[in-house]
Amino acid sequence: MNVLTFTTEIAELHAFFEDWFVGRLPNDHSTFARFADAMGEGFEIVSPAGTAMGRDDLLALLRSAHGSSAEGALRIWTDNVSVRSLGDGLTLARYEEWQESDGETKGRLSSAVLRAHSSAPGGFLWLSVHETWLPSSSAK
Repeated sequence: MNVLTFTTEIAELHAFFEDWFVGRLPNDHSTFARFADAMGEGFEIVSPAGTAMGRDDLLALLRSAHGSSAEGALRIWTDNVSVRSLGDGLTLARYEEWQESDGETKGRLSSAVLRAHSSAPGGFLWLSVHETWLPSSSAK
């Protein structure tokens, strides 16, 4: 299992989020497909606040958030990726996601289950994500 492959997928997806939210990417179907086509059927995310959201609701929320942050007002990056094989093409990835907005930096620890899939952007389908706030003292 190549950690670099997962690190690249995680970093590229979060770069998409930043570019989408600040409006650097065009708001069209083919651009949004980078995200939508990577989310597997039945995908669910649990936010740091403990609320769960399914794939369709997340797609609608993100689609409507295009350009919601001013250029330069948001920065998103990931760090400290670790992976563990779960067998049958499934991988558990854990990483830190950092967001800097309005001079404040917040971090979350994310655990994601991904399945290798050759036709998905980046080669993986995201099946589940669970996020937990990191202490503010950990901010980078």
